[in-house]
Amino acid sequence: MYAFGGVILTFLNTFHEILSGNFIEAFFEYFIFSALPPTSVYQVLLTVAAGTTVAGLKWYVAMSRR
Repeated sequence: MYAFGGVILTFLNTFHEILSGNFIEAFFEYFIFSALPPTSVYQVLLTVAAGTTVAGLKWYVAMSRR
């Protein structure tokens, strides 16, 4: 679940910077959220919650097509 959540949170945190044209800021946001480990319990729980949601939705879609 952690891998799914990391990708989603990295995308959400860098999306705003990319749209506003701050590519240097977007790079730093991407690096901070993808390469560095979480620094608080909140970040760990948020990443796991996002990953669980994405994995659950992927499972639901896969099972509904069977």
